[in-house]
Amino acid sequence: MSTQHDCGLRILAIEMSGEHAGFCHLAGDGIEEVDFAHPPRATGPAFSLLGDLLSRRGNPDLIAIGLGPGSYNGLRVAISMAEGLRISTGARVTGRCSFAGLPE
Repeated sequence: MSTQHDCGLRILAIEMSGEHAGFCHLAGDGIEEVDFAHPPRATGPAFSLLGDLLSRRGNPDLIAIGLGPGSYNGLRVAISMAEGLRISTGARVTGRCSFAGLPE
């Protein structure tokens, strides 16, 4: 998917609160999404997928974490990822209600 935006920020969304998880990287040159299965207690592949995404798209300026409702373990992993990136890149971090928690 290729869409343009002009806010000047590189935004990374991390959603890990459900059995299906994903990352979305939004920058001026478009959007890239990575979706994957996230079974309980199987977090290793997520770190590799995130590393691959960031090597292609660059470090974010802002990280948005999906806060659930959903898996407590998934939320802890997402916060750990965001905190590590915040420390290493200086990106700002914010939490947002996961789409799974919105009324249909």
